[in-house]
Order: sequence, then structure tokens, then C-alpha cells
Amino acid sequence: MNLVQRKIDIEDLVRGLDITPTMYENARTKYQSVSKYLHEKGMNVDIFPQGSFAIETVVRPYTRGADKSYDLDFICLNNVEKQSTCIEHNVNC
Repeated sequence: MNLVQRKIDIEDLVRGLDITPTMYENARTKYQSVSKYLHEKGMNVDIFPQGSFAIETVVRPYTRGADKSYDLDFICLNNVEKQSTCIEHNVNC
């Protein structure tokens, strides 16, 4: 096998590790749905991906069946003053 073919094969393998654009869009939609739900419930939050999504190193799940699931890690920043949570829960801050 020549070097050009090896390079092509390696690039194909690396592309195969990444999630598909559809999988990426599905994950992004899930983040937005969680944020929208919390906003509808009156919470002022910001949702940020973390882990492999945050640093764009997501690896496509390996399964032989149709169920190709993966977890979505995110940070939920609750935009409230610390004092308001202390008062609400009747604790000293």
C-alpha cells in the first residue's frame, strides 16, 4: 500500500469517528429544547454544552444496531442573585 492510499484511509477513519451533521443538529436541538422548557417555567437560565461537545471532540457511538445513543453533557447557569435563593430556602448565605 502506498503512502497516498494510507493517508486517504486514515482520513476516512478519522471522518468516521465524528458524529454526522444530523446527530450534531439533533444534540443542538435537545440543548435548545431544555433551555426553552426552563424559560417557559419562568427560569432565567443559560445552557452551555460541556465535555466533548464543548471542545468539538465528540466520537460517534459504536453500535451495530439502530440504537446509536450518546449522552449530552451541559452546564445550566441559573441567572439569579445568590441572596434570592437564600431567602427562598430560608438559609443564611
